[in-house]
Amino acid sequence: MSRNLKLAAALREHGFTQQELAERLNAVQCRRTGRYGTLSDKSIRRWLSGECGWPHARQRDALMEVFKCPVEDLGFVPRRRRRSSRAPEEPVNRRTFIGASTGLAAAALAPAASATTTVGMSDAKRLEGQLATLITVNDHKGGHRALELAALTGATACREALANSATQRVRARIYAVAAQFVAAAAWSCIDTRDLEQASRHAHTSLTLAGMSGDGTTEIAAWNTLCVIANQQASHTDSLAALRAAAATTTAKQDKFFASMLHGKAACTHAALGDRRAALRHLGHASDCLARAEYKDRPAWASFYGTGELHTLTAKAQLALGDPASAEYAAHHALTTIPPALRRNRGFATMRLAFAQLHQGERELARATAGTAYGIARELPDPGRLNTMLADFRAAAR
Repeated sequence: MSRNLKLAAALREHGFTQQELAERLNAVQCRRTGRYGTLSDKSIRRWLSGECGWPHARQRDALMEVFKCPVEDLGFVPRRRRRSSRAPEEPVNRRTFIGASTGLAAAALAPAASATTTVGMSDAKRLEGQLATLITVNDHKGGHRALELAALTGATACREALANSATQRVRARIYAVAAQFVAAAAWSCIDTRDLEQASRHAHTSLTLAGMSGDGTTEIAAWNTLCVIANQQASHTDSLAALRAAAATTTAKQDKFFASMLHGKAACTHAALGDRRAALRHLGHASDCLARAEYKDRPAWASFYGTGELHTLTAKAQLALGDPASAEYAAHHALTTIPPALRRNRGFATMRLAFAQLHQGERELARATAGTAYGIARELPDPGRLNTMLADFRAAAR
C-alpha cells in the first residue's frame, strides 16, 4: 500500500481540503442520482493513503467530473491491475510457491466465464443504437426532463462498460458515445431552459470527447457550448467555442461540419452587429454545404441540412435588421425541414412570424405564431419555443 501522490497533487492544484473535496463529490453524486453521496474527509484520507485504490463507480464518475480527467490520472488503479502488480511482492518459499503454481495451473484450465469481462465493438454498437433512439426522440419532440435522465443513464452504461477490459479502439468509441449521451442531456436542459445544468453537462461532454479523440464528437461538444453561450448572450464565448470546433481535423476535412459551424458563426456575428462577418459566414456555409459529400455521419448531426441552414440564415438576417431576407429564408426552411422534426419546424415558423411582424404584417404574423403555438402544444417540454412565443407576444404589443 503506497500513498496516492497524484491525488494529493490534484488536491493542491485545485486548492481543495479533504472535506471540501468530499462535499464537492457528494454534490455531484446528488445531482446525478438524486441522492447525496456518503463521502467524508476520512474517505479522502483512505484514498490518499492508498488504503482504497479504486473507488466505487459513482465516485469515479464524480472524480472525473470535478478534476476533468480520467481517474487513472489521479493515481487510482483498477483492482485487477493492483492484484497483478502486487503478486511478485508476496513472500516466496518452496511450499507457497508450489501452492501458487498449482493455483495458476487450475486457473489456466478454468472455464472462460471466470476470466475478466471484455467489452468489444458489438457492445459499443449496442450503446450507439440506444443513443440514436434518444437523438431521434430529441429531434422529433424536443428535450425534456425524462430524456435528460435517459441520456445520463446511457452515459453511466458507457462508463460501466469502460471499467472492463477493452482495446484502445473500442474504448475510444465508447468514450465518444458517452460524450454524445451527455451532450444529449445538455440539449434537453437547453430546451427546458435550465442553462446552468446544461453548461455542466456540456463541459462533461467536452471532457469525454477529448478522451475519445474523435473529431465529430468534439465538434458536437463545442457546438453545445456555443449554443449555451448564445442563449446566455455570451457571444464572445460562443465564437471561441466555434473556433475550437473549426480547428479540429474533422471540421477542416468535412465540408458538412464546416458548413454547420459557419452557419452558427453567422448568427453569432449578427448578434454582435458585425454585418460583414455574418454575411461572409453565411456565404461560406452555403458553399460548403453544396460541396459536402454524402456519407454516413453520427446521429446527432442529422438535424443539419439545407432546411437548418435556411433557419440560421433567417435568424441572422433578423438580427441584422433585414426582415424581408429573413422571411424569404424562413419560407425556404419550412419547405425543406422534414415534417417529423417538429421542434425545428417550430423554430423556423417563429423566425417567419418575427420577419412578418417587423414588416408591419401584424395579423399574418399572429396567424403564423399560432401555428408555432400548435406545434409547442405537441412537445413534451417546449421551453425554447415557449420563450420565442413569449418574446413574440411582447414585440406584438
